[in-house]
Amino acid sequence: MTASWSASAHRLPTRGANELVPALESTWAIVDDCLNRWTPAMLQDIFQRERDGQIQIHTRQSVLMRLLIHDAYHCAEIGQTLGMHGLSEVDIWTGRAQILPART
Repeated sequence: MTASWSASAHRLPTRGANELVPALESTWAIVDDCLNRWTPAMLQDIFQRERDGQIQIHTRQSVLMRLLIHDAYHCAEIGQTLGMHGLSEVDIWTGRAQILPART
């Protein structure tokens, strides 16, 4: 069987960090690029596509939100699997926050 991310495979191959990390990094690179180029007003731009004989209407914002939710779902799956094996969860926010000095 060829390795695939497709849910249609009968038995999905086990994925390691060497495959998961680049997949998540590529997703976040897309989000980062879009947020750097788009203005807040552009998030409401509408586009449509035909699927299964129906017209679907999307905004840029809805596509970004779906992408974020998709990755969050998979991060939760990974966290649950790690927890089942007595391992600590993955903190997806580590290194993402701006750090300010503590007030004295």
